[in-house]
Amino acid sequence: DGSSIVDVNCFAHSDALGDFALQLLPNGNYSLILDSNLPYGTYSFAIGFTSAKYTTSPVYLELTIRRILTELRYLTDIEYTSPGTTFDISITYFDLDHQIGISNANVSVTYSQSNITWLEEYTLDENGVYTLFFRVERERTFTITISFEKEDHFSQYLIFTIKSDTTPQQQFQQALAMFGGSALIFIALLIVAYVRVWSVPKQIRTLNRMIRALGKRRIPKPPSAPSRQGITMGIVNEESKPMNLSKGPDEIVEYPIETTVPEVNDLLEELAGITGLGAVEIEAFRADLARMKASERPGFLKEVIDQEKARRADVLAKPPVGEPVLEDVPLEQRPEELEDLRRKLIKKGMMVDEIDVIIEEAKSLSKADLDALLSSLGIDID
Repeated sequence: DGSSIVDVNCFAHSDALGDFALQLLPNGNYSLILDSNLPYGTYSFAIGFTSAKYTTSPVYLELTIRRILTELRYLTDIEYTSPGTTFDISITYFDLDHQIGISNANVSVTYSQSNITWLEEYTLDENGVYTLFFRVERERTFTITISFEKEDHFSQYLIFTIKSDTTPQQQFQQALAMFGGSALIFIALLIVAYVRVWSVPKQIRTLNRMIRALGKRRIPKPPSAPSRQGITMGIVNEESKPMNLSKGPDEIVEYPIETTVPEVNDLLEELAGITGLGAVEIEAFRADLARMKASERPGFLKEVIDQEKARRADVLAKPPVGEPVLEDVPLEQRPEELEDLRRKLIKKGMMVDEIDVIIEEAKSLSKADLDALLSSLGIDID
């Protein structure tokens, strides 16, 4: 008939919180009363009604406990001011669930720069509208963080930028003082540079710099000087200027005489190859050369080599009659070549029986024939 049923027992069960008995209110509704200090989270309840007359299905309820949603409301996050001026910032700490301002919140301000002060004792709280007062002492850009906290409410913070700049009159005075001082310093530096640098001839300055470097036990850098090619090109172009002719750098030889001075060791090896001198004789010859000037040694050695070449011209031109050329001698008569070949084949990783076959074949071959044989077999021993 649509009337309330009051003669039933009503219970609620939660896996997390246990069992609760619902209380009947005067208006016929049943109330589930829970502890106000429950942790934040979501709780599930199964609510059942028991009666001897009626049959009912259980009701499932899901309850979420969380903080109150909040936000900060403000007109701007930038404030323009000047040094020595006190200014205020108005921010509303707003309750989104109940659509009202939040009073008695904990307000904190953090900043890393100096020369800015939060006048905390003058902070106002009018129904969740907070007015904070600040004072800056110099021109610059400041960044502050304003935080709002309250129990059971979500905390909020605002990063606020404060741009402090001088007035136009102060800027003019500062610019005048800065540029005037800079001009005086620049003029003084020019005077010092003229007295100590520009009034001294360039060559003397270069010599003084090199002397200072030597005094510090360093090798001085060579002074910049025109190259021979540049000097020659200047002289040639000056002489040919009346004829409207000129030469470029690529038309003038950089060095008038190009010479190549061979190394003493290379010359000694060449002399030993011609005369057949041994290591002991070469060392004795080297000791004699040590007594000569370094610039005279190559010329002396070249003269000796030229004389030996002239004296042994016939010997150097062709091998002695009846004596075979070394390259045509079979390797059987050159056991050291066979041993060297064996070592190279072993390094190649070949089998011992294969190496023996190749060595046996090589005994009757010359060096050139052996190279041809190895090349045909695809073996590179070099």
